[in-house]
Amino acid sequence: AGAMEPLVALLRSTEKVSALRNEAWCLSNLCRINPTPPAWESVAPAIPVLAHVLSTSEDADVLTDACWAFSYMLDAGNDRIQALVDAGTCPRLAELLAHNSSNVVSPALRAVGNIITGDDAQTQAVLDAGVLPRFAALVSHTKRQIRKETCRAMSNVLAGTQAQVQQVIDAGLLPAVLTLAESPDHDIRREAHYAIHNLVDSGSGDQVGVLVALGGARPLVAACTGQPA
Repeated sequence: AGAMEPLVALLRSTEKVSALRNEAWCLSNLCRINPTPPAWESVAPAIPVLAHVLSTSEDADVLTDACWAFSYMLDAGNDRIQALVDAGTCPRLAELLAHNSSNVVSPALRAVGNIITGDDAQTQAVLDAGVLPRFAALVSHTKRQIRKETCRAMSNVLAGTQAQVQQVIDAGLLPAVLTLAESPDHDIRREAHYAIHNLVDSGSGDQVGVLVALGGARPLVAACTGQPA
């Protein structure tokens, strides 16, 4: 906790990229939950400074560590999620989902996914930032972990309100979920089954009908019974 205040001061005043890289890396490690999250009062002052770094830097290393820092902060509950939403981080995180480096995409996606685990309003803030079109590209990403995290994030959106379920449908993401539901990768297939289950649980009859019309009956049965599709 004692290192956070001078580190935040350095981040606020540093312009040299090499120094920013070191400071962002240090901050991400200070925010890591190991074994318990750092005290909120020690982390909170870093949020506006880190949000500024995230919005202004184009350096991949700085962005990677800034996103990891945010993802670690978001592991500790809805109050922290709201603080990051209020800091205006969602649009930039959504933008970084299309970054050309998977080293940036991975922590940005983790941060976005953690926000989506919050309440319906917090999830909506991410949707309003435009993450769903980004998910459409990420479901076929070459990195397995990114495909898995994307599917998990979509699953959590589908556990939200019927309006949010409709946004997933309107974004054309259900065919991708159904494809992932028959993936040979057990973990990805399981996340897709959770997504289908959440749609059935949260969606309207018409929305479930869309799923079935797209050929979702077989993975729907698998999701409900726990049997392979």
